[in-house]
Amino acid sequence: MNCSQYASNPELLSSMLFGYVKGAFTGADKTQEGALSSADGGVLFLDEVHRLSGEGQEKLFTYLDEGYFTMIGDNVHQHKAKIRLICATTETSDTFLATFLRRLPIQIKLPDLEERPVNEKKELIDSFFQREASQFQQNIKLSGRVLSILLNYSFPENVGQLKSAIKYIVANAHEKYGLDQTIKITIENLPAWMYVKNKSAFKNVMSISSETTYHFDGMSPDLLQKKDPNTILINKTWAKITEATGHGVTDKKIYVNLIKDAMDELIFNRPNENQDILMQFFIDTVRQMLTLFNDTNVLLYDGNLVLGIASFLYDSTNSKALEAGKTEKENFKLLANLFPEQFNIAKKMSDFLNTQLDRRLTQDDCGWLAVYISTSNNLLSRENKNIGIIITHGYATASSIANVCNRILHNNVFLAINMPISSTPDDIAVKLQEIIGTIDSDQGIVVLFDMGSLSQIAQKSLEYTKKPILLIDKVTTSGALEVGNALVMGKSLSEISKLINKDWLPMAKLCQPMIEKENIILAVCMTGIGTAQQIKLMLEKSFMNVKNLRVVATDFNSLKNKGTKLGELEQYHIVCIVGTDNPAVEKVPYISMQSLITGEGTPKFDQIISSIFDDKQIKQVNQNLIRNFSLTRVIDNLTILDTHKVMNDIEEFISRLEGYLQTTVTNKVKMALFVHVSAMIERLIRQEPIGQYPQLKKKISENKKIYSVIKSSFSVLENKYRVQVPDTEIAYIIDMIALK
Repeated sequence: MNCSQYASNPELLSSMLFGYVKGAFTGADKTQEGALSSADGGVLFLDEVHRLSGEGQEKLFTYLDEGYFTMIGDNVHQHKAKIRLICATTETSDTFLATFLRRLPIQIKLPDLEERPVNEKKELIDSFFQREASQFQQNIKLSGRVLSILLNYSFPENVGQLKSAIKYIVANAHEKYGLDQTIKITIENLPAWMYVKNKSAFKNVMSISSETTYHFDGMSPDLLQKKDPNTILINKTWAKITEATGHGVTDKKIYVNLIKDAMDELIFNRPNENQDILMQFFIDTVRQMLTLFNDTNVLLYDGNLVLGIASFLYDSTNSKALEAGKTEKENFKLLANLFPEQFNIAKKMSDFLNTQLDRRLTQDDCGWLAVYISTSNNLLSRENKNIGIIITHGYATASSIANVCNRILHNNVFLAINMPISSTPDDIAVKLQEIIGTIDSDQGIVVLFDMGSLSQIAQKSLEYTKKPILLIDKVTTSGALEVGNALVMGKSLSEISKLINKDWLPMAKLCQPMIEKENIILAVCMTGIGTAQQIKLMLEKSFMNVKNLRVVATDFNSLKNKGTKLGELEQYHIVCIVGTDNPAVEKVPYISMQSLITGEGTPKFDQIISSIFDDKQIKQVNQNLIRNFSLTRVIDNLTILDTHKVMNDIEEFISRLEGYLQTTVTNKVKMALFVHVSAMIERLIRQEPIGQYPQLKKKISENKKIYSVIKSSFSVLENKYRVQVPDTEIAYIIDMIALK
């Protein structure tokens, strides 16, 4: 039942829904059943249900509550119907009575068109054009630029407006072609209102390289890539791989050379990501995936891999040899056996891409990528005495230079880091920190970059590592080759710095580590350097205003395997290790983060840092740890309160409580109070207090003194937030204080 058909007459809508009796209104010549009675024993679907008046909603939720309804004109006789009710609306929940909404146990909000991912939006566009092709019984060829405009255009009236626009586009283009011709759609066929309402969508849009054809006979839409060299290249490469696996060839180099050569050509021939929206989408998705893998120690982030994998995904999507749904070849089994570690990584990539792109890699895809991953500079699995890093602005500049140099030198010397154009020297230094922390290099690291302040980057970089670093600016392919060759030959950083000549005209700065050892606390986490960085930040806030100590985040697995002999750590005096798991480093004490915050590890921690800090500083550090860790948890619980303000107010409450009780509340109880009281304040502001507490009167009677103390202490919060703390909330606070 479409309620919008009766939008101008709410009474008529109610009569059609509930029915009416004879004489209920003018024209009611006989008693007529409504939709509820007609749907008895089945399903009633109410479309545009927001058209139902307030009175109609009340009658409907009465039926939902009581199971009966009354017909229009008869409030005496009750009628029953057993139905499953489904409602649909395009309006927000504000349109309905709150009492009506509460009667609907399951509410599903479908995302707006603009909230959906680009691949889902393209599927809708494909389906609408396919429907038009079937209706006109003609093939439709869509230009890449029109498809890009439709993908980027904001349709305020949602999917329906997109569908109507596509109907207009096809009808407009159809006039130019005969019944036996393909309907070709270009930008001139778009409706004028689209340009009038959003001119920038036409001027700044990136084009998709290929056209798309929709077949009227129901075949799936395909990209016109019959002559595409990348598609042909992938198919030819697979043919060679199949021939090799068929003969049982187990020489890894053969497969590496085949796929490496193919991937180099794919990268070189890839569409410009600044002009092709799908290519940019693949690059962004792969970059996100490799960043995640880097943080979880699965695979080191490498800009070369980003471009390679993105190019492969872009081209293999329409390759006949690798098309999803085709019979997968047996050759992947041999590749999986030859490259088992990389094949497992490729399967993890498949899981990630399935969630982000709604596309799961085939077994052949995984085999291909496993071989390609083996060609990258995977520094997490092997030691490199001489390493270079190329870091430049732009999507692919660093990757291209590094790829060329590694290929010519026949050695994975360079890692690539591609930075956004807007990146500052500080951004570059932070990115270097992420990579340098994972490299075990005896001789140090050479960093080549395109622009930025040498001294500024050097200063920032040395804050994160004590490895020697040679910084060289104005990087070029020829200059990188010269440096790379020197690294392969085993030359020292000092020797390499002297290679700089006048023709190249770069500047070089060799940064040596400090000799004097500095006191540090190591922050570690098994899940990766990313989480260790979060622990580091939390500890740094806790050691604020305290000198002679620094916190350093380091890789858990490297620390566990090499201990204090790990590269830059030899330059420090390690006071202790704080983290989520014990790396078991000989002669270095470990304290779990949880035990430190709850107070269980405080005595041990105090003893460790007593040689560095005085008693006053130790007390301040402990208080900061409690506050900062609680703050992190409180932020997750607060949605409307000013976090810093409420933390200060709770501190005042605890201070008054300790004064009344003439005792010190333990760290564990303080942490619990910060979390609970902050959430309590928000509940009270929302007028949603805890309603019940088992045996409340007995609890208050047995704890009259502490009840009175808590109630008095809460006055500071009640006055500031204009709330009243009920006895149920106080009872739970009594339980918390009893923890001590």
